[in-house]
Amino acid sequence: MWEFSYDDGALYSVMTYDYETESYRWWELMPDGFINEYSGKRYWRNLLQWKSVRLSEEDVQTQMRETIRGEKSFKATFEIKRGGELVAYSEDEATWVSELGQPEEAQQEQ
Repeated sequence: MWEFSYDDGALYSVMTYDYETESYRWWELMPDGFINEYSGKRYWRNLLQWKSVRLSEEDVQTQMRETIRGEKSFKATFEIKRGGELVAYSEDEATWVSELGQPEEAQQEQ
């Protein structure tokens, strides 16, 4: 479980894996109480694709493709469709550097 804090509150996220269907499920509890749901499937050894199942906006669908490039690195594409039409697309790369400390520890380090 993850907690993401931002100005409007906190978002909680839980991910599971179902061995029978060989697929992932991901839920996000939004600050307003709505629960977004995604389904994920691993392809090949290092490609994971996520598709939205249920979002707060009814006519919106999302898809994300993550390619694991190494132990601490990945590349991802993300698209948003509204009514079947592509309205947003992004490509990102990330490298894990280190974990953040607890908020109090992070403030003391400054």
